[in-house]
Amino acid sequence: MMMTRIGMTVGVAGALVLAAAAPAQAAPAAPTYVAVGSSPGAVAYSPDSSTVYVANQDDATVSVVDAATHSVTATVPVGTTPFALAVSPDGARVYVADYGSAEVSVIDTATDTVEATWPVAPTPAGIALSPDGATMYVTSFGASTVTAYAASTGAVRGSAQVGGGPFPVAVAADGTVMTTGVNSGSVTFLSADLTSNLGSVTVGGSPQGMAVSADGSTLAVTSVATHKVTLIDVASRAVEHTYTVGPSPVGVALSADGSRVFVANGSGPLSVVETATGATTNPLVSESSVGVALAPDGLGLAVTIAPYQEGGTVGLFGLPGVGAPKDASVTAGQTASFTVTASNDPDAITWQRSTDGGATWTDIAGASGTTYSLTAALSDSGSLFRAVAVSSLFGDAPGASATLTVTAANTTPPASTPPGPSESGPSESGPMLADSGSDLWRSAPFGLGILGLGALVLVAARLRRRARSA
Repeated sequence: MMMTRIGMTVGVAGALVLAAAAPAQAAPAAPTYVAVGSSPGAVAYSPDSSTVYVANQDDATVSVVDAATHSVTATVPVGTTPFALAVSPDGARVYVADYGSAEVSVIDTATDTVEATWPVAPTPAGIALSPDGATMYVTSFGASTVTAYAASTGAVRGSAQVGGGPFPVAVAADGTVMTTGVNSGSVTFLSADLTSNLGSVTVGGSPQGMAVSADGSTLAVTSVATHKVTLIDVASRAVEHTYTVGPSPVGVALSADGSRVFVANGSGPLSVVETATGATTNPLVSESSVGVALAPDGLGLAVTIAPYQEGGTVGLFGLPGVGAPKDASVTAGQTASFTVTASNDPDAITWQRSTDGGATWTDIAGASGTTYSLTAALSDSGSLFRAVAVSSLFGDAPGASATLTVTAANTTPPASTPPGPSESGPSESGPMLADSGSDLWRSAPFGLGILGLGALVLVAARLRRRARSA
């Protein structure tokens, strides 16, 4: 496939995008534009969402962009026509499929330098890693193959003939390998070791862009010729939905909750599709976009824009989100409160609760705002609570959860202790002889002695009176 800069550009995931001026369109959400290299295409985030990597096709470089400061921190020379990117799960390496030089450049992210260059089959158009990061899959458009390599050494582990001119490649959570055939109009599913063809799904229209949802259940595929994006259930390999988007759709990404599909249209503005209704808007960028990537934390969106002049940009969006509340521990009957911080102006903040360890979540009726409080009962102990940033444009973004621990209140009265001898004293009405029966018996001999002494005194007085009268 001949690559030329005259009248076209090579888009992310291998699309040949016809040049066309997009009409200006107001965007309610404004990105921060960062200048990168010439003809930027593929774009990817680091696992911690702190860094954006952009493949600049004409410059044969990869721009390293700080997602927080919106600045280019390094520009790394790679092979000819860097076409696709894959970042290792630990963020230590970035693998670059160099279409023009038939190699993979391996970037050490600690130094932002190329640490290895491995030869691969001709015209590598797609690259992806297994969930554990141990295997690298690379498509060859010219040879119509998908090849597995050791991600640590570049050694070949296996290869499969797929036909149809494969472009992007993606890997599901269970290890299933998926690739599109630009010429065949289909998506092929392969086993992780590439020894078994698990079937194919026809989508038509030169499918070129591909992305897997965060939970691994859904595959999104763009078809450049028919202006469509197709959602496929990975487990059943059945088409769920097909939506019409902008002209020449190439790059694609799915929101964290799966409610939105972001589609980079090579000849028009980036489209946002609401999956529940199929409603499509073009609110984000007015320029022709090529690549799109969603940050793993769900709080960022990167869009590459490739104008037909020297230089290019990547637009960085801050997506609405919420932070993590702190765990709470209270006594039954007390008030438990959870508080979060919001970022990038969500439309609203709602709250959800899970009683099965986070497997399912239920909306809490009437709960809104950055703080949620409840009077805790013992039955609430172990429940999880989280806030959700609501956005009509970007989809809802749940935050991390907190655990509520509730302990029983102490309802047993404290045991009383009788006062000791030193604790007794006179009452307001006079001296107290005894506090109990045992005290009375202890004081009886003393009382009897006093009475006896009084009687002796009386007898002695009478005897004295008799003596005087005598």
